[in-house]
Amino acid sequence: MRIKTFTLSLLATALVSASITASGFLWWTNGIKSQPENLINQVTHGNAVILNQFNAVANLQGFVVQSSRDNNQSIIYADNQGRYLIFGTVIGADGRDISQQNFQQYIAPQSANVAFNYVGSTAWIAQGSKDAPHQMYVVFDPNCIYCHRLYDALQPFIKNGTLAVRWLPVAFLKPTSNGRVYAMLSSANPLQMLTQNENNFDEASENGGIPPLENPSATVKQQLQNNMAFLTEAQISATPALLYKTTNGNTRLDVGMVDPSKLKDLISTIGKSF
Repeated sequence: MRIKTFTLSLLATALVSASITASGFLWWTNGIKSQPENLINQVTHGNAVILNQFNAVANLQGFVVQSSRDNNQSIIYADNQGRYLIFGTVIGADGRDISQQNFQQYIAPQSANVAFNYVGSTAWIAQGSKDAPHQMYVVFDPNCIYCHRLYDALQPFIKNGTLAVRWLPVAFLKPTSNGRVYAMLSSANPLQMLTQNENNFDEASENGGIPPLENPSATVKQQLQNNMAFLTEAQISATPALLYKTTNGNTRLDVGMVDPSKLKDLISTIGKSF
């Protein structure tokens, strides 16, 4: 499954002065063997602290590193000979997104707590009954096809009163993303505008279904800036992102599209999150 990313790696962007493509970044030491820890220190110019190390897949070691500049955390992979560093997505032969699994295990638990601390400063669009037993925030980009598909998949649960969602719009995928968020947040009826964006979504071109607003108010501009700052603080690097509390009160941050066949089971684990 392809996930639209906010940025390949906040840490990689901040630490490495190199051209980074949308598909990933591979650093090679031209055959010079080194300890992976030394290679990470060399490439990041000493601006990263290794917080954790784990066995990833094949001959790859995973390193949870934190930028000394902005405290953002990321996962860097290295081969066990210290020849290669990989920033970005690692996909298994079976199609599993290894990077996302590692993120959920090693970074997401802390990020979820931070996200809940900051979510009160964001602008969101409410959908569903305030008395719904299951409640969650969904971070989305108006041009994100996976966000659109999640929107469609959640509607039956929202309509039957099972689920309430606070849709938290962000903008990074396309030049029109900002304008479409502005249009939603500027509307007298933001939910109606969100609904129109999704009902008229063009999957072929991956474009939202509302015209972008070019000249929003200063207040609306600030609301989007706050939402983008929330992404950074919570270290959310892809959309859709689901933020919620479980029925036993634990915070969770799930990044990427949920398997539709598992959506009902997931919702059953979600408690009241706002």
